[in-house]
Amino acid sequence: MYVWITDRRVTGKVLQKTPYPRSYLVQSGRRVYRRNRKHLIPSPDFHPEPEPEDDSDVTGYQHSPADADPGCSPLMSSPQSPKTYPERVSSSTEASPDLYVTRSGRTVRSPERLDR
Repeated sequence: MYVWITDRRVTGKVLQKTPYPRSYLVQSGRRVYRRNRKHLIPSPDFHPEPEPEDDSDVTGYQHSPADADPGCSPLMSSPQSPKTYPERVSSSTEASPDLYVTRSGRTVRSPERLDR
């Protein structure tokens, strides 16, 4: 029987019921998990996908500059320095002592009724 393992978000096959109450051994990929039935959802229409037998023989395509189209320039030809942004200076906060700026940049003013 195939199930959906909710906490792992993968499918698996129930191997057996354990001596512990409401617990099952579930195989997902190459691992075996013990899960409570609360975390298992039956999946009757599941068709297992064949897994790669050995991950070491999978080779990736290596892109080299020689393969590039001569008419196209590379996206990042040279390392760029990170952008720097100037700090905002608010003249209104410096003029009035009862105003202050929060960490997020919001200017906080005390209510006028407290100024009386």
